[in-house]
Amino acid sequence: MNLYFKFFFLIIRRLFYTKNKKLTDNCITNFTVGFFDLDLNFHMNNGRFFSVMDLGRFDLMIKTGYFYKIIKSGYYPVILSESILFKKSLNLFNTYEVHSKIEAWDDKFFYITQKFYLRDKIVASASVRACFKKRSQKGIISPKSLFEFIGEEVLDLKLTNLSKKQIELDEILVPRN
Repeated sequence: MNLYFKFFFLIIRRLFYTKNKKLTDNCITNFTVGFFDLDLNFHMNNGRFFSVMDLGRFDLMIKTGYFYKIIKSGYYPVILSESILFKKSLNLFNTYEVHSKIEAWDDKFFYITQKFYLRDKIVASASVRACFKKRSQKGIISPKSLFEFIGEEVLDLKLTNLSKKQIELDEILVPRN
């Protein structure tokens, strides 16, 4: 429930933000660990990291100015896979940053890295494979089509080693057969 509040406050904070980022820019979003983020060990629940990553990706779309255009037109993001490595814990009232960056894309998917920082030290790092769909049509919307829709220049970013490994891991976990 409190993520709805975090999402609401994120949108309120961004109403007056100058929307000048590109989708490929690094987006930094600040959060504080609250009581409802904790697990029984009194540090941030590992599942909460994934929920906060959602907010970081939404913040990236908001800071570019494309969020409302994309959502209003019936597009919506879908996560195919996420992998995360935890290095340290986040404790109650820790203020931390989530850095979200689209690293690459192919004909169907975006490959995003998200890192959690506490006082300039990485506490968790994640790799995300995502796509967009549109409510009025079947199938995945290609990144190229999405870039054309929003009017942003389409760059030809090569898949990173991390992106390739994410694809390999996805194939191991759920083979196409």
